[in-house]
Amino acid sequence: MQKKEPIRLLAAGGLLTLIALTALIVSRKSFGGGTFWILLLLLLAAAAWLGYELWLLRRNALRYVARMNNNLERAGQIAPERMPVPILILDALYEVVWYNDAFANQIAGDQELFGRPLHTVLPFRPDALGSGETMEIGLYDRQYRVSRTDYARKSNLTVMFCFEDITNYITLKRIYMDTRPCVLLINIDNYEDLFSGTRQSERAAVLAALESLFDKMLEGTNSIFRHLDEDRFFIITEARHCLEMERAHFPLLDAARRITVRGRSSLTLSIGIGRSGEDLAQNERFAQQSLDMALGRGGDQAAVKTENGFTFYGGVSQGIEHRSKSKNRAVAKDLLRLMSRCSHVYIM
Repeated sequence: MQKKEPIRLLAAGGLLTLIALTALIVSRKSFGGGTFWILLLLLLAAAAWLGYELWLLRRNALRYVARMNNNLERAGQIAPERMPVPILILDALYEVVWYNDAFANQIAGDQELFGRPLHTVLPFRPDALGSGETMEIGLYDRQYRVSRTDYARKSNLTVMFCFEDITNYITLKRIYMDTRPCVLLINIDNYEDLFSGTRQSERAAVLAALESLFDKMLEGTNSIFRHLDEDRFFIITEARHCLEMERAHFPLLDAARRITVRGRSSLTLSIGIGRSGEDLAQNERFAQQSLDMALGRGGDQAAVKTENGFTFYGGVSQGIEHRSKSKNRAVAKDLLRLMSRCSHVYIM
């Protein structure tokens, strides 16, 4: 709109001049000399006023442009200095030539960095990051995403590093990953053979001892524990607790092995864990696959479904190596799954 104001002003002045000339011609023919000179003076006054307005418009426009240039130049000087993002600028030799207040406050501290090489300032080499690339580094208990931008003018190279503080993002991501739901399916190996011929009270005592192990394992965690059957248990807990069990190689297996039935047979467990799925339902499927793998390998172990396959823990018991009904069921499921994918099956 500001660009159209001079055009409108000139158009109005031209129209005013045209009207004045027309009135002047008419008055010269119709009126006396006095009226003519009055109209002429009015015309001159209107022309002077129009010229004055044009001069004011031009002066104000030049003043506005000068003020804008001054503000932009000042902003260009102050903006990098006052930006909340730490900025570091290096020369072609990767020596510090400038850094802003945010870099001094958050990273440099009280150190004087001008003229120092990059590797003495930051824990990475300059060639580790190309122009337009980013990387994550840790500095003084904070996490930063560092981006590099190269500016080449003639034969001079200027390198600028920007540091985006992503500590809160990393913390939030870690909390999210730690609190994702993890599914554990637990099966008592050889349940029917183990409790065959035992009294109900003996069976109840063994199961009570086993449940006390579950209570101790889940104490202080946000977990859900349910019975699926006499020999099957279902647990939903947070991923961080599953990782703790993995790091400890599932001490529940050793603790359960110390429970004996009739003082002779040891209680052994097979555990399937699913924690890498996209949702709870997929983790439950992964846990079932892991449990089938643990049973297929003889039981007395824990299997964790991973991106590259399965990871196994335990399996030290020798008495479990004989074929149990649980293992037979697991092998039968695998055979059925393989046979369903084939168009022809030969039984010999």
